[in-house]
Amino acid sequence: MTGSTSRRRSAPRCSPPATGSKHADGWTTAYAHCESIAVKRGDRVKRGQPIARVGATGAVSEPQLHFELRRGTRALDPQSYLPPVSTAAAG
Repeated sequence: MTGSTSRRRSAPRCSPPATGSKHADGWTTAYAHCESIAVKRGDRVKRGQPIARVGATGAVSEPQLHFELRRGTRALDPQSYLPPVSTAAAG
């Protein structure tokens, strides 16, 4: 998925810093608990391009990522839309 960075701020229900991207056909993605953000608002990003580093912000005890996938204003389960991850590649 390619897109453009839509925000670089704290998302309402997420710990800062957070960032998000607008994609074609009304799709958006949002990421929070970032240690650092590598893109600026309005940057065009490409598939596979690093946009942030995972962090441990807010009340979490270890690094983690908050990821949202939305179509319009509706939050969707990312597992239903993203390709499966190979366990061999994840190890």
